[in-house]
Amino acid sequence: MTALALKPDEQMERFKTYVRSLNEQFARWVVQQWETKSDKFWSHGMVDYLRHAVIIKRDHPDAAALLGARAAAPLLSGFATCTKY
Repeated sequence: MTALALKPDEQMERFKTYVRSLNEQFARWVVQQWETKSDKFWSHGMVDYLRHAVIIKRDHPDAAALLGARAAAPLLSGFATCTKY
C-alpha cells in the first residue's frame, strides 16, 4: 500500500515514524562521529541525511507540507555571525 492510498491520519503517522527513525539514526551517527572524528568535517553524513529527508518528503507530500509549516527554527541560524572559529 502506498502512502497516498492511506487515510490522511495514517499518512501522517507513517511520515512521523520515518522522520523519527531517520532522526534517531542521524543522532546516533553524530554521537559516534563526535567520539571518533571530532577533528574532521561531517558533511558527507549531513548530505546523506538531507538526501533521505528529501525522499521521505517526496513520498509523503501532504504530511510533509503540514509539518513543514510548523518546523522549528534552524539550529545554526546564527552560525554565520559566529567569530569563535
